[in-house]
Amino acid sequence: MSKWLQENDPYCLFFVKMIYFTCIRPKELRFLRLSHIDMKEYTITVPGTVAKNKKSIPINIDVRLSGELDKM
Repeated sequence: MSKWLQENDPYCLFFVKMIYFTCIRPKELRFLRLSHIDMKEYTITVPGTVAKNKKSIPINIDVRLSGELDKM
């Protein structure tokens, strides 16, 4: 499945990996901006305006996902 997505829909694969490695809800992920990603600290901040519980949430970036984010 991963190989097929890589060849046919790499954006969908990236979206699925983000959900899998960060446990971010799909709606929260859709509203993230690049400014919410801190590659120096390897964190993603889900702002309270986007989070389901209305609280800002810092999420550590998994090592396996950091390579994907570096490509951006």
